[in-house]
Amino acid sequence: MPSTSFNDPVSSGLFYGRYIFNLSFAATSTTIVSGATAMRMRFGVYCIYSFYAVLVYSFVAHWVWAENGWLAVRGVHDFAGGGPVHLLGGFNSFIAILFLGPRKGRFDGTRPESDFAESSPTNQLLGLLILWFAWIGFNCGSSFGITEEKWLVATRTAVSTMNASASGGIIGLIYSQWATKRTFVRPYDIVNGVLGGLISSSPTSACIQPYEAMIIGAVGALVACFTNEKLVSQIVYRFYSNLKCQFDSFPSTNQSSSKE
Repeated sequence: MPSTSFNDPVSSGLFYGRYIFNLSFAATSTTIVSGATAMRMRFGVYCIYSFYAVLVYSFVAHWVWAENGWLAVRGVHDFAGGGPVHLLGGFNSFIAILFLGPRKGRFDGTRPESDFAESSPTNQLLGLLILWFAWIGFNCGSSFGITEEKWLVATRTAVSTMNASASGGIIGLIYSQWATKRTFVRPYDIVNGVLGGLISSSPTSACIQPYEAMIIGAVGALVACFTNEKLVSQIVYRFYSNLKCQFDSFPSTNQSSSKE
């Protein structure tokens, strides 16, 4: 990477552009964890995690986007942060919920399912609308401008992003109808379907055809809906249960003292 001269408007402008670009991506990767741990983590702990997450993001982003990054030199292409942003944030979220465990009574049947129903489907869909609109800037902005030939990349990216999200929403709707036996539509299936499509399209949105974006979005939505309901919940519950059993098997201090 050429050296930056802050006296040169072009050189400094490119530097500031890269800074804002990576700052927004690092913040996005951090906020993914807030969705997985909402209302179950102290604010101070989350602030500490955020500082740690930005440091980790710096390493992963360097692997993928730096000219000498070990993934970049091997030909890895990630246009809009599918790995450094979404995959990293997803793994951090998964580790967080493994150690937090499920909410009390969530999977052991001691509390009714109505206690864990979504509080506001309207807010869910409103949040989806905001993210959906912002994702155009998220992906298209990765072209770093629209001058010269960059507008060609930005327009292809916009079409791929919208196609992937649309097919993801359709799959979410179909999945919801299948899961409820055509009784009703669950808003969170639509949300997960659209977001699954958007996230899946991010790494390759600038280099795929429109029909390929629809296929990628559909697969991403199906994986998101299925794992949200079946896979992740069972893994978290079993891991937490096994971990709790391991800790419970250790004799406590009171038990040891009473035996002595």
